[in-house]
Amino acid sequence: MKLLSGTIAAVACSIAWLGLASQAEAHTVYVPTDGGLVPIEDGEAQDPVEGPWTEPRGAAITPDGKKLYVADRSAGTIYAIDTRSHEILAQIPGPINAHDIAISPRGGLAYVASPDYGVWAIDTSEDKLLEEPVKAGYLPFGVVFAPDGERAYVANERDISVIDTETHK
Repeated sequence: MKLLSGTIAAVACSIAWLGLASQAEAHTVYVPTDGGLVPIEDGEAQDPVEGPWTEPRGAAITPDGKKLYVADRSAGTIYAIDTRSHEILAQIPGPINAHDIAISPRGGLAYVASPDYGVWAIDTSEDKLLEEPVKAGYLPFGVVFAPDGERAYVANERDISVIDTETHK
């Protein structure tokens, strides 16, 4: 039950964080639901965004508001989506069982947390994985960046790991 409640908390925090970033930039919050991705504009749910994902778990918007990243838990794919047209710009191979995704406030970098595989770094300017996953404690499931983007904090089953975003260690 501890992991389940932690996962629910991570999803809620991801939505809240996404909302704060979205209000400043894109005025839309994207909420991953079972099998769908629902945009919320001015407090109103819109028609779900269609896509190839089966189990979206995390969603995050770039600081400029132009791209949305969605982590598909069951497919092991991260989708980069244009926030205006909702067209898929890239499909990035990632970890199966991804639970959360966060984008650095500096832009250019995203981290995807997967309890099975660690934390994966994505170059958002080129939409590609940077390297092998970072080990970030036992069963990492949530990730958030510090406001200055210098560190990322990863919630896992036992504690919180801190990643230096320059070295990815």
